[in-house]
Formats: sequence, C-alpha cells, structure tokens
Amino acid sequence: MGKFDEACKRAEEDRDRAIKAAEAERNRVLNALYRWRAPGRVRAAAETRCQAKVRRARDACDKACEDAEAELTQALDHLGKTG
Repeated sequence: MGKFDEACKRAEEDRDRAIKAAEAERNRVLNALYRWRAPGRVRAAAETRCQAKVRRARDACDKACEDAEAELTQALDHLGKTG
C-alpha cells in the first residue's frame, strides 16, 4: 500500500472513530433524557452537537486525503520531469 493510500486509510479510520464517539455521546444524552424527560431543545442541542462533530470529522478526513493526493500528484509530476 502506498503513502497516499495509507494516509487516506488513516484519515478514514480517524473519521469513523470520531463519528462513533459523537454518536455515542449523543445517544448517552438521549437515553438519559428518556428517564429525565428533558425539553425538546435539549434533544435538539444533542443532535446538533453530534452533527457538528460528524461534519468536522468528515471535513478533516477530506482534507487529509486531499493533502495526500496533492503530495502524490506533486511526486508524479516530479517523476515525469526527471524521467
């Protein structure tokens, strides 16, 4: 597996872990709410927080893969000029 593939794979694994953690946090809050009967705005806040964390995780993954792709492209361009 090449450097590009490894970088993207790591980024995807980090993203998946971050999404699972965000969803677990949200679910803990929502499960506690069933016993507590908190207002809808608390549920909405938990969901919004989860969505924001998921979005940040996906953005970080996309950025890491874009950076790896740019590095790969630069290396290929360099090889094309010297080869």
